[in-house]
Amino acid sequence: MRWNFKAGRPGKEIERAWLRTLVAYLNSDGGVLLPGINEEGEILGLGKDGFSNDDQTLRHIENLVVRHIGSTYCSFIRSRLVTVQDEKVLIVACEVASKRAFFSRDKGEDFYIRTGPAILPLEPAQLLSCRAVGNDIQEHCKEV
Repeated sequence: MRWNFKAGRPGKEIERAWLRTLVAYLNSDGGVLLPGINEEGEILGLGKDGFSNDDQTLRHIENLVVRHIGSTYCSFIRSRLVTVQDEKVLIVACEVASKRAFFSRDKGEDFYIRTGPAILPLEPAQLLSCRAVGNDIQEHCKEV
């Protein structure tokens, strides 16, 4: 969830990546994230993240969502920890939000959508041309 396996250290870039994915899910068709499982399906677990218990892990996720996406969106995101092959894995299920979600960073906000396996940022002009939210946003933004 926050451990960068390639760099061998914790990294804010890892947290930012999955938060941007949640924003894209909120703005598109929803989706499920599985921190602790890599893209090849290998169970890596969350042990290196260093949380002392499950409650601390789940609170950290909620705090990041509130800080970078907003408390309004917590009702669209459900997180739970499960044990797979003796490793803790996180399941984060995200529904389509009823209004557009943005990723807040130090110097502004970014808007993302999900198209197939990709997460795409939209520029303000592109976003203004999109009249829909959720399932229909991709259709309305195709020509942008």
